[in-house]
Amino acid sequence: MRVRRHGRRVLRFEGARRALSPALSPALSIVALLWAALLGAAPAAPAAPAAPAVTAGQQSAPPPPAASPAAQHKKVKTERIGELYRRALSLWAAWEVEAACDALMEIETAVVEDTDPGSVKRLLRAEEAVIHEIAGQNLEILVPIARMHFESLRRYLGRGSRGYALVQSHARTMVHDLALLYREQSGSEGATLVASHMLTTLGELQQRSALHQSAAELFTKAVALDPRNSAAALSLGIIYEKFEQYEGAVKALRGVLGIDPRHPEARLRLAINLNRLGKTQEAHQILRSLTGAAPEGEAPAADGSRDPAWVTSLAFQQLAEIEEAVASPTAAEIVLRGALKRFPESARLHIQLASVLDRSGKVHAGRREVERIWQLPAGDDDTSRFRYNSTSADTFAASRSFFDETAKSRMQALAAAVGAAPAAAPEAKKTEGTS
Repeated sequence: MRVRRHGRRVLRFEGARRALSPALSPALSIVALLWAALLGAAPAAPAAPAAPAVTAGQQSAPPPPAASPAAQHKKVKTERIGELYRRALSLWAAWEVEAACDALMEIETAVVEDTDPGSVKRLLRAEEAVIHEIAGQNLEILVPIARMHFESLRRYLGRGSRGYALVQSHARTMVHDLALLYREQSGSEGATLVASHMLTTLGELQQRSALHQSAAELFTKAVALDPRNSAAALSLGIIYEKFEQYEGAVKALRGVLGIDPRHPEARLRLAINLNRLGKTQEAHQILRSLTGAAPEGEAPAADGSRDPAWVTSLAFQQLAEIEEAVASPTAAEIVLRGALKRFPESARLHIQLASVLDRSGKVHAGRREVERIWQLPAGDDDTSRFRYNSTSADTFAASRSFFDETAKSRMQALAAAVGAAPAAAPEAKKTEGTS
């Protein structure tokens, strides 16, 4: 993307072009020429001789077939895409979120066809032209524009990929490139933080849609922009772990602990991944601290807070496994009985203890543990392993809020840039109506 400010070219959307250019092959150029010929856009051929007049009794030749709907639409979208995109931005600046997203998605799905990679380039050029025109004097409006594309991407992903693969990729590229564009052209520390949180929020959306490679790339860039972005670092570690890249997971998780040494989830995940790499002693030490047996000299949390229950419960389970493997079933039994004092209604802990007792030859004691499970209240609330294998929305709450509030604070600037009347935020409107 190119945007001129004070007569100089200051913005380029290189990332979007690089992402799209590999899809444009020479073969597609030939197809484009064929389309142009069918649409009458090719150079005019020499005039053909006039057709003979139709005499009485002769049937006239059938009229030429009308252009296909796709061909007709291609003409319209080329002429009006910029105007319609500006209209979507105006609706967004007026806080008409649903109408703006509907308008934007109507434009993009009309222009982009999964069978025509070149359609994405046509859309990109049209949107570039509008942003070139309105952002040259105020870079801050790039943030609310990115937010609009983020919302459209969220809706596309909700529809699934069939028929929307290219337009989803385009929406993601717009958010990504606008974030980096804003940071590069502003050059301020604040812009760098904004861009990092924008990429983190985008990464969360990709991760929740099981687009893990895309999410990992976004989290990596977010951490590179802001090394203190613990949400992005933690999420990167989770993705590495999911794909059994335990060395990468350990590195990312150590980065989280470099920011927050007492981060409970990062400590648990680090211990588990260290154990997988054979670094049992360090893993054992971390797990003991998570279960309440902190090493000598380690102070408790200053605010007296306790780790989340799911972290502590799973730490007990993992510690017991290590104790049984490197020490004895008796050591594992001691750990699990201590765990059941904290979580007496955990069926998982009872089962694990019964298994340890059985392997150590205490068959009758193991059976008694199994019998206790039937006496537990219905619905075991120990969801520690489920929670471990998922990512909490709370992890990204700060980044989402940062992105959202930053975009909101620049909406009036966007309204001025697109020539829309300034509108109050929905919260302000509600307050005015009730005062």
